[in-house]
Amino acid sequence: MFDVSNTYPYPVDAPARRLTLADALVAGGGLLLFLASFLPFVSYKEVLRGPLERGNFQTHFDAWQFETFLAPLSAFVALSGLVAVGLIALGYLNGGHFRLATFSLPQVSVVIGLFSTITLLGYALSTKSMMFGKDWAEYNLKEYRDALEFSIGGWLMLGGAIVLLAGSLMALYGAGPMLLHTEQQFAAAPDPNIVVTVNDPHLTPPAPAPVITPPNQSTEHA
Repeated sequence: MFDVSNTYPYPVDAPARRLTLADALVAGGGLLLFLASFLPFVSYKEVLRGPLERGNFQTHFDAWQFETFLAPLSAFVALSGLVAVGLIALGYLNGGHFRLATFSLPQVSVVIGLFSTITLLGYALSTKSMMFGKDWAEYNLKEYRDALEFSIGGWLMLGGAIVLLAGSLMALYGAGPMLLHTEQQFAAAPDPNIVVTVNDPHLTPPAPAPVITPPNQSTEHA
């Protein structure tokens, strides 16, 4: 049995953690962007939906389907939202000091926000036809030329991308209030009053500290 009061493990330093309104907007927009990708991204217009349903054909497509030339670009947009959420989590756990190569977290978030917003705006504004080549000329009817429309999943994804972009720009310029902040926690100094006893016979007790005897003052004067 021996005293190991100075050998017990000390607490590890914990960095200061903070969460701003800008961070919350980036994370919320990214999460909405990813989850909405499983909803109908585009769907056939009402004039064609009835006949397709009676024929047991699919009337809508999500962002992960290849049938209408959506994926993989639309899937990349959805995954970018998930990446944005992960970056905010890493930044929070590292006290806001996380960097990707030489880029800061807000800079990477701005790139993700611009990519997703511009891509989804292109999908929303484009003509979504079901006819190609000679079929386009033969069936020159508006209901065929513009058969597909942007659906609920696409609009929600676009909204999430805009929120993500707005939050990333706020973070880049330091705008927005602080929502959550924890102070940095430092490792505690060893407590001399704590004594841990060990009964393991295989352990060797620590060597005693050397005792330094001060010189005799009377000898120095002599």
